[in-house]
Amino acid sequence: MGSGSSSPNQEVSAMSQFDGAVAGRKLVKIESNPQAAAGELETALSELARARRSFLSGDFDDTVEQAYFSMLHCAKVALGLRGFRNTNLWSLEVGLRHWFIDSVVPADRLPSAHLGHMRDGKTIKDSVHEGKRAQRSEARNLLIWAHDFLRVMFSRLRLQGFEAERVPTQLPG
Repeated sequence: MGSGSSSPNQEVSAMSQFDGAVAGRKLVKIESNPQAAAGELETALSELARARRSFLSGDFDDTVEQAYFSMLHCAKVALGLRGFRNTNLWSLEVGLRHWFIDSVVPADRLPSAHLGHMRDGKTIKDSVHEGKRAQRSEARNLLIWAHDFLRVMFSRLRLQGFEAERVPTQLPG
């Protein structure tokens, strides 16, 4: 491609990506289930607590994994409460962008940096799965991102019993 040209995918808006994901069954319409959501959010909090303990004990590989999965569980709940289930990570991001980044409701808007942190977290987690040892700085960053993501999402989801104050504000050690 010459300079100044763009691919058709670059010209597709987030809204049409959402519509395409629904039409392509990458985002599947489901019945919202607050009880199931509460269980998943408890899992997200448990994973975050485990990530915190792992960080304190110097197990940075487990810190990375648990912090990433705490964000993933929370993100899936966010879509589920909006009546959708993702079938892959691309559709999860498309759904989050549609409902929380590009939201017309100001109180629902999520800073777009959180999607970048999820992508970066997945990259770090995947490198650990491939045998690379997580560095303290990577584990710390992912732990910070997970704390921030859960705190922000809890405030956006407004699910009773899952207020942002349930997420610790201080990092361990």
